[in-house]
Amino acid sequence: MDPTHQEEAAPSIPQALASNGDNAADQNLPHMIWYGIEPAVPTEPQRALSLLVSARVPLVREYIARRLATTPKRPPAEADATPAAEPTKSAKPAIPTLADPAKTKKDQ
Repeated sequence: MDPTHQEEAAPSIPQALASNGDNAADQNLPHMIWYGIEPAVPTEPQRALSLLVSARVPLVREYIARRLATTPKRPPAEADATPAAEPTKSAKPAIPTLADPAKTKKDQ
């Protein structure tokens, strides 16, 4: 099979496996299907959504939905580059801390 033909066939294999409701009763197949498609879910969310709609294996549907819901909308590199807000410091802490017990006794 030439590489271009292989790329066309690859998406249809998980589609066929997940669309067959008989595979849901198998002890291992639902997890094997999921392990095969999981890396592609965050990188190809539209295809994953299409598979979610057509899948007849409940475990695969559940895992796709969960992965889509927990995947950040921005890549981690962009999220890490966002500057964090500086915490504000008040003049006096509202609750005494255990860091310096002598200081809290003097303030009271």
